[in-house]
Amino acid sequence: MKKHLLAISLLTFASITTACGTGDKTSQVVSHGEVKQLVMINGPTKREYVQGEFFDPTGIVLDAIYEDGYREENVAFEVMNGDTPMGTTKTLIILTYKGVEYDFEVVSHEKGNGPMYSVQNTKELDVQPLKGKTFFFLGSSVTYGASSEGESFADFIAKRQGATSIKKAISGTSLMDVDQPKTNDAEFKDSPLNGKSYVYRFDDYLASDEKVEHVDALVLQLSTNDAKAGVDYGEVTPDFVRDTNSFDVKKSVGAMEYIIAKAKEVWNCPVLLYSNAYYFNNYYPLLVDAAKPLVDKWGITYLNMYEDEEFNNITDEQKSLYMHDRIHPTKAGYRDWWTPAFETSLADMLK
Repeated sequence: MKKHLLAISLLTFASITTACGTGDKTSQVVSHGEVKQLVMINGPTKREYVQGEFFDPTGIVLDAIYEDGYREENVAFEVMNGDTPMGTTKTLIILTYKGVEYDFEVVSHEKGNGPMYSVQNTKELDVQPLKGKTFFFLGSSVTYGASSEGESFADFIAKRQGATSIKKAISGTSLMDVDQPKTNDAEFKDSPLNGKSYVYRFDDYLASDEKVEHVDALVLQLSTNDAKAGVDYGEVTPDFVRDTNSFDVKKSVGAMEYIIAKAKEVWNCPVLLYSNAYYFNNYYPLLVDAAKPLVDKWGITYLNMYEDEEFNNITDEQKSLYMHDRIHPTKAGYRDWWTPAFETSLADMLK
């Protein structure tokens, strides 16, 4: 009887050992619940892109946080929109893991606004005829660089030449001192001068504590915003008319005469007037012509890029890279196409 009970006891012990001992190949699954949050531990190596490129997730480390607080490290996420080419401003990237999303933005540039064309990545010239010079730039969107992330020929001249550029430009404004709509450009929308003409802003600057005592040249934009149907641009006054109070600043030509006369009165500096590169428009050519007599009367330099056939003789591929639209250049357009023309004109003017 005792032997029988002993046998049963040994059999029971063996069964427990088989089920619970180290010989059991099954594993118990511990549930942490659902993923509640994704946390980026390390961002992508590449943070700036050019239009048409695809996102590269290299360098990203993403952890998952579960309902009970458990953290799963370096999870195997997916890029939901990884097959979508980059746009021209910012691109939203969406990462996903177990139904939870993590999104962030990366900078994506128009091709002509890529980092390789930036002022920061532009080298100083070996020969700098404008080194140490101070230039005052007065204009609107083209002078500002509205389609090139705020970088224009004024900024490239400063970097390449070792010069100082004072850039006073607000998008959407005109030479003529008339009522005009305000711009929604983030750079200027809250400015008290938003919507004010070149004349108004120039006077405002000259009356401010910001005014410098000396500039080597004033660079004035022949604004495309003045090229409107049915507008009387005015005419250059006779040679003996020099008083700033004598010019009709509500007309484009009168506004230019006022600004030129004021610059000579305050700074006694030369003036470079510049036009846009060629673009089809029925009225801008009339303004380009109306400005020509200013050269003889005031002795200014006129960089007439609009009518310069050699300057405008670029390939379709170059035009696509250089221009954001028919009026506004990209960084590449400013740096490699426009800036050398300005540098030559300014250097010749200051000899």
